[in-house]
Amino acid sequence: MTRMQSYRGYEIVVQANGLGWRVWAHPRTPDLPITRHCSFHVDADTTDQALVEARKRIDDLLISYPSST
Repeated sequence: MTRMQSYRGYEIVVQANGLGWRVWAHPRTPDLPITRHCSFHVDADTTDQALVEARKRIDDLLISYPSST
């Protein structure tokens, strides 16, 4: 199962991977920062929980990015 979602200028892709989820987060425009790890594993029970974790990582990235204000 694969699920995609756009969030704050990023494309998030969540795919089932063993007991958790593989998440990819890529900026859709060149002015956004690239995530340190564009792909990461999330231990979550559902795709919704994996998406929440991905959105949190994007929020944390944008908070620390000087041009995001």
